Amino acid sequence: MVRSIATTMRVPALLLVTIVIGVLAGSGLALLAEARPNDPCLDFGSLPEGSSSGGAFEPWPPRLHCDYYVGPRLARSTTFGPQTVELYAWIGAAALLAAFALLRRQSAFLRGAATMAGLLAIFGAVWFYVDATAALTASVVFGAPVAFLLDHRLRPGAVRSRGASLYVAIALAGLAFCGVFGVIVWPLAAIAVAVTLGGLVGARLAQVPPARVPET
Repeated sequence: MVRSIATTMRVPALLLVTIVIGVLAGSGLALLAEARPNDPCLDFGSLPEGSSSGGAFEPWPPRLHCDYYVGPRLARSTTFGPQTVELYAWIGAAALLAAFALLRRQSAFLRGAATMAGLLAIFGAVWFYVDATAALTASVVFGAPVAFLLDHRLRPGAVRSRGASLYVAIALAGLAFCGVFGVIVWPLAAIAVAVTLGGLVGARLAQVPPARVPET
């Protein structure tokens, strides 16, 4: 009876977690795919000298709205960010990947792909709300710690190892930096390749016995 109740409660809880992860990770990936230029609100184009501008972030859907003024007159407006259809497509894809990774945690490929998607989503949000330099810096500084945390928590207890997670984290952090850098040239391809390679690297490293790391 108790086991049946626990199983019944587990399904909606898993669904809720999947939706939350999908929204957060999907939004970050969508922002990375539509990576905005640095200082977009300072691109005055053909507006006359002395023009001014102002920018504001819109919470949902995530947008950066730039207004350009010539004196007191609004000359033009520009919006940066993913289209609504693209945003929800990314959210759906991220939720699907999260669901598979949570349901099949024994799959090293899915763990690696999900971890890489999570990293790219975080750095995509940093890029959008700060700039590309901050995203690249964050991937260097925080890539390995975040990847370690994600990989370690995704692993089933039977294969949970700090040493193995450390190997995976270092490799995925390097791939994440390359993925963020590649977005500058070819956004969609860079994300797809990085997530696929994340899965392959995770699967490959799962077969390598890790060095002993003292457990605390």
